[in-house]
Amino acid sequence: MNPALKRFFQIFFILISTIFLVWLIRNFDLNTLSQISLTTLFSVFAVRILNFFHFQMTSFVFFRSFNERARLFSLILLNTSTSVSNYATPVKIGFPLQLYLMKKMMKIPYTKSGAMVFVNLLISYFIAMMLGIIAVLYLSMDAFSIMTSFKLMLFVLVVVTTAIIATLTLVKKWTHISLINKFINKFKEIKDFLTSIRTSYLILTGFMILLGFFINAWIIKLLINDMGESVTILPLFLIQGIPLLLGSLSMVPMGLGAKDASLAFLLVQLNITPDVALSSALIMRIFVTGFSVLLGVISINYLVSNKIFDRKDIKELSSQQ
Repeated sequence: MNPALKRFFQIFFILISTIFLVWLIRNFDLNTLSQISLTTLFSVFAVRILNFFHFQMTSFVFFRSFNERARLFSLILLNTSTSVSNYATPVKIGFPLQLYLMKKMMKIPYTKSGAMVFVNLLISYFIAMMLGIIAVLYLSMDAFSIMTSFKLMLFVLVVVTTAIIATLTLVKKWTHISLINKFINKFKEIKDFLTSIRTSYLILTGFMILLGFFINAWIIKLLINDMGESVTILPLFLIQGIPLLLGSLSMVPMGLGAKDASLAFLLVQLNITPDVALSSALIMRIFVTGFSVLLGVISINYLVSNKIFDRKDIKELSSQQ
């Protein structure tokens, strides 16, 4: 992406996120956080562990759709080590690192691993986008004002438009990365891999991704209930896609600000008070992103210490521009 355009996107999302976060903070009461019990935090952590292993099983099923049998330990190393780079610089290091490790640990050629990464992204973001649209329709049919419904529809319209622009830009960017260019030029092989996909496993992958969103909604519900408010699980489940999209498309490392502000905004639309909404978003940031980054650092150190991956490989991957 053109550096100036990338900077524009970053500034735009940071500005919008900052405005809303400032509004939230002005309505924030620190006493809200003190209402969360240690029992609830332990429960949240336990559910987060459950979600972690669910994600590994989702990856296992997805690999089976491409007729690949991956060992659980290899999947954990792959997913956790690439999570750190994906949060920071997905195009520059994250995706190339994922392809590199799939070739090094699982003996999957770049052509096939590239097709797998592309299909995985396509499914994940398509599901997130569909959930976002359904969430807006759900909220619009509730007892909200016409102006609120209009703002929510505009909100999703911006998300979808940005998603299309970002996807086109990403595809264009990928064609300039020499590592990925190795399988881009082998279209026939990619086509063969795509036509040999086991549809049943791919459909199951989609359902498991939805289940992952449901588990995240469950975590948020635990937090909200413990802070003295209540909300049904359905709307919490439906809104999961929008923060993921905005966090990814903001081009800010870890989606910092954009993901948190959008989640808090949507919770407020569900009649959750601003202080509870912001508290929930902050705790989700700690337990979801923080947990992933911690495991990612541990995995990268393991890969380096066992000479599966070398630090100089990071420089080589980042130079593939």
